[in-house]
Amino acid sequence: MSRNIRYAADGKHKDYPAPSGEWDYRFRAEGTKCPRIPESQWPQLTEALREAFQAGVVQWDDRCATFPVRAWIRVDRRLCEARLTNRCAGEYHGFPLNYEEHYPSDPDDRLVNAPEVLL
Repeated sequence: MSRNIRYAADGKHKDYPAPSGEWDYRFRAEGTKCPRIPESQWPQLTEALREAFQAGVVQWDDRCATFPVRAWIRVDRRLCEARLTNRCAGEYHGFPLNYEEHYPSDPDDRLVNAPEVLL
């Protein structure tokens, strides 16, 4: 099942247009700005999401039994949250969590196992 998970960029956290038209540019000031990650490195994000799934660094929702609704990875040592955007295809978009108060509740200490991507 984790092999079906993939990162799919979304423009709502970007302040630049898509390199290949993957999203409609629409950055919102209230959104968390994502760093510019070259399209060539998106497979690394997908692999980290798969590792998060396997390590249990995810949040499930009873309405979606196929894919977790959230997953957490670290990109350049910064905790990022990935949210399920396409329940049928297992696509996720992600964004950095800039402040610890934005971190999810972690009573089981799962975030220490969040996979790391160094770009």
